[in-house]
Amino acid sequence: ADGLFVTDYFTHAPRKLSPFRSFASIELFHFHIPEDTVIAVWNLITFKEQGGTFGDQCPDHSITVYFRSGAPSVINPLHMHFPRDTAVPGSFTLTLTWTLPNRTTGVFNVTSPLPGDWFLAAHLPKDEGKISVKGLYKECQYLFQPQLIVQRLVNIAVLYPGYVTKQSMAPHNHSCLYKMFVPSYTSRILVEVLRCRGAEGCPLWLRMRAKAPPLHNSTSLDCWEHAPCQLALDLPFWQHWYYVLVEKHAGVPGTVSFQVTMQLTDCSRPSLARPPFLPSSASMNMPRSFGSAGGLVHFYIFFGPNVSVPPDRPAVFVINLLPVLDNGGVLNLELQLNVSSLCGENATVFGCLNHEVPLMSIDNASVTCETESLSGFLLSVNATASLSHLRIPYPQTGSWFLSLRSLCATEHG
Repeated sequence: ADGLFVTDYFTHAPRKLSPFRSFASIELFHFHIPEDTVIAVWNLITFKEQGGTFGDQCPDHSITVYFRSGAPSVINPLHMHFPRDTAVPGSFTLTLTWTLPNRTTGVFNVTSPLPGDWFLAAHLPKDEGKISVKGLYKECQYLFQPQLIVQRLVNIAVLYPGYVTKQSMAPHNHSCLYKMFVPSYTSRILVEVLRCRGAEGCPLWLRMRAKAPPLHNSTSLDCWEHAPCQLALDLPFWQHWYYVLVEKHAGVPGTVSFQVTMQLTDCSRPSLARPPFLPSSASMNMPRSFGSAGGLVHFYIFFGPNVSVPPDRPAVFVINLLPVLDNGGVLNLELQLNVSSLCGENATVFGCLNHEVPLMSIDNASVTCETESLSGFLLSVNATASLSHLRIPYPQTGSWFLSLRSLCATEHG
């Protein structure tokens, strides 16, 4: 997209790397990528030292580097087995080899990276377990220094619900970038290109992506083939920026003029009034109702070991993990069905755990926790299997939503 770019530079001091024995052996680096970043480039510098001088005679041990957005990487070079019901998040991995006797560099590029916390981890290969007498030779040290260069756009035009933005794309311009903020309790985004006039029809692509500028594989629509040119997205992430890219077809001559507008569907409703006979502690489990694409949903706050799941709508719980402070550890989720409360019914309670937006889709008695743009974790409990576990090591920070829904069938059908 055309506009004004600003370049930012971040670095860490060099650190000594260690052979991998456990997670405590790695060196962990924390970076923060600003919003509106269009490219991030990590320069990975490694050099050898021995006795205070260049370590030209040191072995060429490879260096493994891990990258992940939102939380540290789950590192398992020893190929250990995780417990059952463990969902291991993925990460980017890069191996550095030596190009000079005492120095090597590597580069890791990310186009339109997600903003916020990024974690980089590095270590040497597994310790071979050799025993040596300290002091007989000068120890080889491998020092690692990551540097980050980001290029971000400034003054990106903001779209507001119900307002029309007029644009004229000159022949030398290839695209126009916009962004829009999605508040909580939004169930749908609709972006539309209006009054598009070019040399032949409307030679534009309309692309949309959450949190960062769109990529070639982002949700898109060819305005040349679709009239009206409307791009809709159900169940968007809450409290995040969405980016809209209007891109000209390759080889289109002349100026293209158009208008852009957006609409948000607000699914919020007023909170349910608390009955006067409930004590304050019991009110902690009172729901907050809001509408969704699938009907009415209830929000709960975790309080106490037991909750009631209504038969006609999901009950949604929120788990908030703070950036940096809550990084690390394992998110353990356990669902246990109180079988004594079934009263002769054959009931199954399904749970969907999703990051940053509640989601549960029920179609013909089947339950899914995924859409084309969202993925989640499905759990279920019933009278014969009343306990279900899910473990997520090093979960991403932010809001996690647990949606519970009961499906019941009596013993007599």
